[in-house]
Amino acid sequence: MRKRILSAVLAGALSVSMIAGSAISASAAGKQAADGTYAPDADTQTRRVYFAMPGCWESNYWKTEGKEAAGAYWWSGVDGIDWLGYKMTKETGEANITNVYTTLLPCGGDNANQIIFNNFVDGLMPSMEGFTQERFDAAMQTVDATNSYHNIAGSDYFDKTLWMYVYDKLAEFMDYPAIKWDAPDNPKFSKTELDQVKPLVGQVLSEYDGYTNEEFMEEFDIPEFGKYSKNFFFDFENKSGMALGFGDMMYVCNLDPYALTVSTTIVPEGKTTFGGEYFFYYGNGEYGTWPTKELLKEKTGIEFVDGKVVAPESVKVDAYGNAVKTLQDADGNNITYMIAGTINGEYQTNKTIPAIPEDKKGDDKPATTPTTDPKGTVPAPGKDAESSTKPAASGDSASNTTNNNANGAVATGDFSYAAVAFVVVLAGLGVFYFTRKKYSK
Repeated sequence: MRKRILSAVLAGALSVSMIAGSAISASAAGKQAADGTYAPDADTQTRRVYFAMPGCWESNYWKTEGKEAAGAYWWSGVDGIDWLGYKMTKETGEANITNVYTTLLPCGGDNANQIIFNNFVDGLMPSMEGFTQERFDAAMQTVDATNSYHNIAGSDYFDKTLWMYVYDKLAEFMDYPAIKWDAPDNPKFSKTELDQVKPLVGQVLSEYDGYTNEEFMEEFDIPEFGKYSKNFFFDFENKSGMALGFGDMMYVCNLDPYALTVSTTIVPEGKTTFGGEYFFYYGNGEYGTWPTKELLKEKTGIEFVDGKVVAPESVKVDAYGNAVKTLQDADGNNITYMIAGTINGEYQTNKTIPAIPEDKKGDDKPATTPTTDPKGTVPAPGKDAESSTKPAASGDSASNTTNNNANGAVATGDFSYAAVAFVVVLAGLGVFYFTRKKYSK
């Protein structure tokens, strides 16, 4: 039988309005350490995340002049900073792992809702002083990756059976009848299944009205998830049900060609950007979509032997040694989504950028942007390429980015044109977002 939470604290949602772009630099004062890493204030709620650097992000240029690093950039939240963002620290806890970088990320209040990981090379614009083709080609980055959370069916990477497991644990905790999953082998949730989840979510909201995520998680956890036992929390502020936070997880780029994005925002010929996902990290370069290796093997049959993935015949292993599943995107393209793998081997040693399929080239188009800002909160970018390098406004969103493998644009210069356009459009609509406090380990 579940325990009752003894204390109650009313959780007031914070509303954050759009502020002028000039405030970004001012608010970031004191946030950057001398070595370029993120130095949050003592009262800033943070979580630690890891980033796996693909071998194809490395180049001779990347290794010169102390550029051998990774970066984390965000264009919203009070801790924002100009491109390239903050320098990530190389993880040295494992002697045989050389391509993992780590940083703290703000995750409460005025958080950084979208993150762009990069290889800390500013590729510049073709019209900017210092531009060279070698430098431009060396610059690598991800699309906007969510720094918020995933909820049920929020990412194609995480198997449906994981969420079934989590919600069964919640039903047990709430003394609620077990959910009857009507199609457990179907990778997508049916409407019937999701409809069964809603009463459970409603019961939690009713019985714990006014409680915070943290208070609820003081009583509810999943011990068999090991160090990730508290990563699944109940999202009271947004009333979305169970959610997966990314503390201590590792972002791994998906090198499947159809998971890449070709952005024509900066240059007509396009620039490759990378999608991916946060995974549970087991150490030794091994990662997966279940919180422990033991559960990964029990639920999928996948295990690691001598640092390599060993999968049953029903599970495909790609050229990089990752166990994958194949699903179709909205355009009918088959994309391989990683289930488990290792960031050693081919992922690290192959320095060749995956070839973009011809039918993917030129898909990304610049966002439509108003020429003036009706609210006067952010400067409207001009139509020339260099205008997109100017700082833009700070905003904040706690909304969940449900699929982060193709939702951003290249930002090889000082700032992302797409980011500026996005903020301007939001400001023009007078949109306000409600933030939430997340559980952070």
